[in-house]
Amino acid sequence: METLSTNYTSFAARFPALVERLYADPGTAVAGNGIENAIRMQFAAMGTQNSAFKRETFRALLLTLFQKRCYGILRNPAYIEVLGNISAFGNKTVNPVETWVKDSLTADGQLASLIRHLFAKYEVPAFIEYVFAEHSKIHMMWYVQLGRGDSVQQLCAFPAVFTKKMAHAFRETPVTLTVEQAIRRAQAIGYGADAAMA
Repeated sequence: METLSTNYTSFAARFPALVERLYADPGTAVAGNGIENAIRMQFAAMGTQNSAFKRETFRALLLTLFQKRCYGILRNPAYIEVLGNISAFGNKTVNPVETWVKDSLTADGQLASLIRHLFAKYEVPAFIEYVFAEHSKIHMMWYVQLGRGDSVQQLCAFPAVFTKKMAHAFRETPVTLTVEQAIRRAQAIGYGADAAMA
């Protein structure tokens, strides 16, 4: 128990200073999967020119999550990458990160809640929240567009022409499916397949 307490104290004492240091000068990222290196890699990838909003958003996300004691997110390099992906759309948020209220005890629940807070003025299908853990920026943009109220038929660079029935089916996609599977399922339903067949 003492080790856990010591680790927490060390983390709490170091983290804000670490973020500020890497924000000011990320230096060179090295191979590895430590938290410091994960944060460094994100700041370094954002550069300093033409990406100021990304860097500011990433910094604000890290410090806000620290202040709200979301340590499960901040200690996981994969989640740090998700925060980097969120930051790429930092100029499209509908609410400031600082007003987010932690409403889950799990890291996954906290991230989902944070994504909804930042980008969803309107309800967005839950299955598409997972795109921020992937590498397709266009899928992330679709989340942002749906969150601001655009219809599925208005999504930029969407790979299919959808009828209203297909768009409705896309929004009703089960949470276990990927975006690609959601598109195919919606097309099948649009052409007359029932949900089970689709």
